[in-house]
Order: sequence, then C-alpha cells, then structure tokens
Amino acid sequence: MAAPRRLQFVEPMKAKLAPPPPHDGHWLYEVKFDGFRVLAIKDGRRVELWSRNEKLFNERFPEIAQAVGKLSVARAILDGEVCALDKSGRSSFQLLQNAGEVPARLVYYVFDVLFDGKNDLRDLPLLKRKERLEAILLKAVDPIRPSPHFTQNPAQILAKMREAGAEGAIAKRIDSPYETGQRSGAWTKIKFHKAQEFVVVGYTLPKKSRQHFGSLILGYYEGKRLIYAGHVGTGFNHRALKEIFARLKKLQIDEPLVEQIQEQSTRWRAKGWKPSESKWVKPELVAQVQFTEWTSDGILRHPSFLGLRDDKPARDVVREEVS
Repeated sequence: MAAPRRLQFVEPMKAKLAPPPPHDGHWLYEVKFDGFRVLAIKDGRRVELWSRNEKLFNERFPEIAQAVGKLSVARAILDGEVCALDKSGRSSFQLLQNAGEVPARLVYYVFDVLFDGKNDLRDLPLLKRKERLEAILLKAVDPIRPSPHFTQNPAQILAKMREAGAEGAIAKRIDSPYETGQRSGAWTKIKFHKAQEFVVVGYTLPKKSRQHFGSLILGYYEGKRLIYAGHVGTGFNHRALKEIFARLKKLQIDEPLVEQIQEQSTRWRAKGWKPSESKWVKPELVAQVQFTEWTSDGILRHPSFLGLRDDKPARDVVREEVS
C-alpha cells in the first residue's frame, strides 16, 4: 500500500467584510480574534505552523507547535488563530506583538480542519468539518482551544460579543465547503471597531526627544495604485521604534510610490509636516492600525499603531469597507 502523500501548506479561506447576514438559520457565528492566522500541519512527527502568506512560525510560537505535536491525531491540517490574551481573557494584537518583552498567555484557537488522516475534508459542509474537529480536539488542553461557535439567537450573540469587547465576529454558512484561497462571501467579517492593515510607504523624521522616527506614513492598494491614508505617530514604545526603524532603513528609496502625496496630505501639511522632509520605503511592511473614522478626504482620524503584521502580504492590503 502506497504511503499517504505528504501534507503541504494550503492557502487559507478568506472572509469578506460585509453587514451581518440574514438570521435565517443558514449561518453560524464565531468571535473574530485579534491575532495571527495560523495553519497547523501535523504529519506524523513533523509539525509546521504556517502564516497565511506562507511564513513558518515554529520558532515564533514553539509552545503552540509542541502542543500540536501532542494531539492524538496522526495527520491533520488545522486552521485557527494564535492570540495573546489580556487579564480579561480578550485577544490583544498589541500584547501579541510585545510577547517577547512582557509576559503573555498565548492560545491557539482552532476553528476548522482541512485534512484528517488520509481524508481531504475541504468539500464537506462546515458543520461536518466542525464535528471532525471536535473529535480531534476532545482531549486538547491549553494552549490549544476550540473556537466556540453559535447558531442560535445570532442578534443576541453579536450583542454579547460587542459588549465583551471583541474586535468583531465571523459569520459562516453552515453548508460551506473550505474554499482554498477564496473570498467568496460564504465567510463574512462583522467588525465592531475600526481597525485594519495599512502598507507602510514612508516615515517622518523625529522631533524633540523622539528617537528613530516620528510617524509612519500609510497607504493601501486600489488595484495597482498605492493611495495615501495618513500618518500614525502614537502607539509605539521605545523597543518598537528601534526595531521598526532598523527595518525601514533597509527598505529606503528615493521617491514615494504612493500616489498624489502632495494633494492628499493637506491636513498633515497644516500640522507642519513637509513631504520633502520625509523618508520613503518600499511598500513591504504592513501595520495594524486602530482609528476612529475616515475623514471626508480619505485620511485616518485619530490613528493608533497596534503592531506590524508579518502574516499578510502588502499587496493584499486594501481599504476595508462594508459592501
């Protein structure tokens, strides 16, 4: 009998930002965790943790890899989110970013299974995959946890998630297959707070006692164009300023790649910022930023830096709006 084929990285299914779906009994709801999407592969003694842009995370999360290796299943591919929990049990992206500097409780919330043994489960309906996942995680202990899901009283569940301080929710059709690499709308994101990823296109020089840089200049893709979205200068600690600056210097270029920087930066120029005094970088770094709203001229209001995302390609960063 031929040996089963070696399990390989699979591009994760994606969720589409949308209003809450109709409460018609065809959807289940999960908490939208604020962490790193991680695909866990266990193939005999081999364990690999992959980010959604195919970066190996074993060294970054060794305790998660070790826990996956202890699962009773011999071969499986799991999909979930690695999070750092605060004292209230909420996932915090900032805490995850600073996990090497401050104590953080890491948890791997698993919400799907793609392969089990020799079986490819991706064509099964979601609820059937959830049943297989429940059996796989029956004896799992921290840091591995099943992601709870809810099918009853969705309006009440979403209200409770919001009250608990969750970033948002994910609604998934209960009959949906696992559509590798697709954003079909069978999974939808429901956001409670305004936060998203932005491409770092440059930085401003520091002033007064600030070291390394003043703020990051942000953009997002619209087709092949990079559109200016404003600056973020708060949310950094000394370690972040130093480490990010080291990465920025390696990416420095002479001219900005973001379009219409002069026309789109009126509000920041009024604060004394001059594009000529900024440094520009290749659009490779992705920053997670929280903000209150978009202004009428397409600039972030009251942005705050949460961390860099090494798990998402810069070319995937677009302006997220409810469709």
